[in-house]
Amino acid sequence: VRLSAASALRKALDDFDFDPKEFLPFCEGTFNGLVDVIKTARDGDSKMAVVRVLNFLLERMGLYLQKQMEAVARFL
Repeated sequence: VRLSAASALRKALDDFDFDPKEFLPFCEGTFNGLVDVIKTARDGDSKMAVVRVLNFLLERMGLYLQKQMEAVARFL
């Protein structure tokens, strides 16, 4: 279920009309949720799929995620 949610999130982030400012209230929780899925996933393919979504989130949100970048660095 969580992998399907991550996939749906990727599609929402890839929308032409996506506005990072409108997503800001959800960004931190989404980021933390994706990291939790990566930490708990047992299958390497599942982890990589979520890492790709996390990477896309970082690309789309850019500077809005400066606070979370430290967590990314620690995680990696």
